Amino acid sequence: MCATQDGDVLIDLSPRRSWLAVTGPVALLIIIADRLTKWWIESRLEPGPCLRPDDCIDIIGSLRIHFIENPGMAFSQGENVGQILAVVVIAMTALLIRLAMRTVSPARQALLGLIIGGAIGNLIDRIIRAENGFLSGSVVDFVDLQWFPIWNFADAGVTCGVIGLLLLGGRGEPALSSGDDATDGGTIDTNESDHEQA
Repeated sequence: MCATQDGDVLIDLSPRRSWLAVTGPVALLIIIADRLTKWWIESRLEPGPCLRPDDCIDIIGSLRIHFIENPGMAFSQGENVGQILAVVVIAMTALLIRLAMRTVSPARQALLGLIIGGAIGNLIDRIIRAENGFLSGSVVDFVDLQWFPIWNFADAGVTCGVIGLLLLGGRGEPALSSGDDATDGGTIDTNESDHEQA
C-alpha cells in the first residue's frame, strides 16, 4: 500500500513482486525439511522390510520409521510410472509457480508453496538417485503408520497444500479483472469515487 502526494491511498496488487516473499520461503522450508529427513533416514537405515529390530525405528503406537525406495507416485503408489509422473510433475510445478505469481491472497500463496516445495522435494530424489536414466531414481519414503501407505515430508506438503486450497475454495482471493496488471503489478485508487464526485 502506498500514498500519492495529494493523499490518495493506493492498494498494491502486484503478486509478481510479493509471491516470492510467501510462496518461495514456504517451498524452501518444505524442501529443506524433506532433504534433511531423507538424509538422516539414509544414514541410519537400509531400505527394505522390517524383519529385524534394527531395520526400523519405532516412535509411538503404530508409528515407525521404515525406509523404503518408492519408484512410483506419492504414498508408495503406482510403481513403474515414476519417470512419466516426474515429467508431469515438472509441468504442473511450472503451472503452479505461474499461478502463485498471479495470486494476491497470502494464504493461497503459502498453500501453493507447500505443493511446489513437496513436488520439488520428490523430484530431487528422482534426479540424484537416478541409475537408469534421467528422473529414474526412487523416492525415499519413511513415515510408516502401518495402516496407511508410507510417505515423506514432501508428500505431506503436497497433500496439505491441496486440502487447504480445496477448503479455501473461492474465498480470500480478490477479483482481478483482465485489465488489472497481475503480472506487472497494478494498483487500485481507493479515492477514485471521490474524484468522480468532485
